[in-house]
Amino acid sequence: MKKFTLQRMIIPVTLIFCASAVSGQYTEGVFSFSGSVNRFEDFSQVITPDLEFQLDYEADVVGWIIRIIHPDQPNHDYTKIVTPPYRGTNALYIFEWQFQNEDGTWPNDGSVNAPGAERKFWFVTDPESFETGFEALSAMLWPESDEAYENAVEIHNGISRESGMLHILEIELGSDENGDDVWIEHMEFEVDLFLLQE
Repeated sequence: MKKFTLQRMIIPVTLIFCASAVSGQYTEGVFSFSGSVNRFEDFSQVITPDLEFQLDYEADVVGWIIRIIHPDQPNHDYTKIVTPPYRGTNALYIFEWQFQNEDGTWPNDGSVNAPGAERKFWFVTDPESFETGFEALSAMLWPESDEAYENAVEIHNGISRESGMLHILEIELGSDENGDDVWIEHMEFEVDLFLLQE
């Protein structure tokens, strides 16, 4: 099993069975927590009664997707509508190929254009902003006219949003005997959400 450290300092993490963080803390306006996941595991962390951070494991793409949701509306992804680029892979998607070079060696030295260990993202914090953002983004991606596109961009740019950063600290890579099929076996991380304490 391949293993490499993306930062010098590895923060110890205590997990419960469902791979959820025990608690997070506010420090000077930043809500921070740490955690780890194994292959096939999901991760969740309550931020406020109305917001929950998730790492959802997607078996079909063999990796995780960063999400922030309202617990009552789990299908409404508060990050996807305001984290560009809106087509293709962005910082929200954590896949094994992003950490390898063109020749398949590790870690990525820049020969593969992909998100790295620092994953910056944005998110809205309420259902109303989500609905506005979803409608505006849909109009941006599939505009009916140039005017409709420009109006949608203006609305989308005006949406209030917060930011966050996921720091990948360590990754263990698993593979088959030939090394042809590679996946992330284990990942340790920290998350900082720049959300003012209420």
